Amino acid sequence: MSDFDERDASDDEPELNEEEVLEQLQELHRQLAERQKDEEVTPSLLEPPKKLIICATRRPVRLEKPFGEASFQYEESKSGLTSAVAALQNDGVECRWVAWPGCAVEKTSQEGVRQRLEDDFNCRPVFLERDLVEAFYARFCHGVLWPLFHSLPTDVTGRTDLYEAYVQANQKYLEAVALEYQEGDVVLVHDYELMLLPAMIRGRFPDAPVGFFCHCPCDNSVLYTRGRVDGVALSARRCRAKREFMKAPST
Repeated sequence: MSDFDERDASDDEPELNEEEVLEQLQELHRQLAERQKDEEVTPSLLEPPKKLIICATRRPVRLEKPFGEASFQYEESKSGLTSAVAALQNDGVECRWVAWPGCAVEKTSQEGVRQRLEDDFNCRPVFLERDLVEAFYARFCHGVLWPLFHSLPTDVTGRTDLYEAYVQANQKYLEAVALEYQEGDVVLVHDYELMLLPAMIRGRFPDAPVGFFCHCPCDNSVLYTRGRVDGVALSARRCRAKREFMKAPST
């Protein structure tokens, strides 16, 4: 079975439809183009990306191993994000996913799973150990960050281990991105589980075009937030942090 039921805290949020996600992707691409113009880069960089790398925990395929079975089952995920990416692929944009497959995979099985995901689903998997998933995904993302976004802060005094797990998971995503990224690619980081990843990517690849979309809605009447922080294009839904994003220095 998968480590966590597909219906988790993030699934309680209103799901964007394909048109809304495409609109967000187009807006992020526009911001990146403006940034490149501001930096007087060569015209070739304003052309469509060689490849779009999507980093997310909302994965294109759900991986499970039923109890008593020896092999994994692969089931395509259905969401606004996956539909939007599929639409881009139909328009000729090369897309590659960097994503956690949804369950713990034993080291002896990882190479076979990696090959299947890369060949059949254009996905480079980020393998996370069961204990790390529990601390990073279930306890920190959904137990701390999700309530915080909704003005329901949780007392985690002294629980630095949960944040350390968050950092470690984001670092594992960085290492996977590093294996995929080539000059001319654009990286899109999706949602609050990976908020550290854009800065990590820019630290490793200073000229990489990076977009960050926060799908998690906040308790506010503001519908959308858009801007740039440290050269990273931002887009967020219903976020009370709009003023804070806008105050942050842009480079």
